Amino acid sequence: MLSPTHLFALAYQLGRDPRGAAESAIDAWVREASPRDVVRLGVTARAAFRHGVWSTYVPLNAPLVPERLAEIAPRAPTSVAALLSTHRSGYVRELALRHLAAARDAFVIPFLLLRTDDIVPELRALAEGAIEARLEPELAAPFARSLAMLETLGGRTRSGGGPMARRIHRFLAQPACRQALVAASSDPDPAVRRLASSLRLHVEPAAHVLAPALRDPDTRVRIWAARASVSRSTSDDDKRALLPILQASRSACSRSLALRASQRLDGGDGPLEAALLDHHAAVRYLARTLLRARHPDRAFGQARTGALAVLATAGAPGPELVGALGALADVGLPEDGDAVARFLADPRPRVRLEATRTLGFVRR
Repeated sequence: MLSPTHLFALAYQLGRDPRGAAESAIDAWVREASPRDVVRLGVTARAAFRHGVWSTYVPLNAPLVPERLAEIAPRAPTSVAALLSTHRSGYVRELALRHLAAARDAFVIPFLLLRTDDIVPELRALAEGAIEARLEPELAAPFARSLAMLETLGGRTRSGGGPMARRIHRFLAQPACRQALVAASSDPDPAVRRLASSLRLHVEPAAHVLAPALRDPDTRVRIWAARASVSRSTSDDDKRALLPILQASRSACSRSLALRASQRLDGGDGPLEAALLDHHAAVRYLARTLLRARHPDRAFGQARTGALAVLATAGAPGPELVGALGALADVGLPEDGDAVARFLADPRPRVRLEATRTLGFVRR
């Protein structure tokens, strides 16, 4: 895609090229831009998009007549208006916003949302009114794709963006907007995926929403889903359905959350015993802490025996070996040193490193 500064340079050619090359390029960019692209455009425009707009000089100290937009952009006035809505001049933004407010194209919604934080109160009101008029189920998709932008706007105080963001959240949480949220749950932007899934929790079973989120490629989405899975707002039945995913997670944070949740739900020692051989030290420590809280006089000889059994198993996977070696570093005895030393020459660097660390503990 073209850079924002390239787009601003094209704006100066509007009305000068009879073939409309600049207008066509702007139209293509605006229609393909994601809400995150629009935010970047707005940030860059504050410093770079400020000296006039098109080739002929137009005074920027008085309102511009609406006909001016049709003169410089006869083929794609709405796309050009979207770009001009980020201009430094309030009069240029007003010209653009009045056109956008009357347009029904879905791609203008992120540009209107951006202007709900405009520094000029009249322009904020104009943008907010245009947004209110578009809160219809058939336009839910662009609002759902703009959830990350809404999260940013909701934290700003200049325009009271919080109430507008909450209004749109309530709109998207309606059953009629469910498909838009489902689609946004697969958006390329991880923040949009997280926020869309969060809104779906209001109208869908938690296990149905959180199970795919726990497998999301983005770490932040997975951590959010893990915390939501064990929160008080999630039913016990949904927690039980999600626990196997949490227990099998690559994230130590998720596995620790699963341990705590399993203790609140069932209270059995099985998950804690298994976690004593986890390949992450924080999970093993949590398991020992929870077991000691339940059984103050408990010894950990069983964990040591299990760890030695893993080390004696031919072809044991690397993570299991790391967990067993780590367990011996926690509860091993000096006579376990020979079993550990065999892995000092293991071809897997992580296993060698853990063996070296464990040997230092058991031989002290």
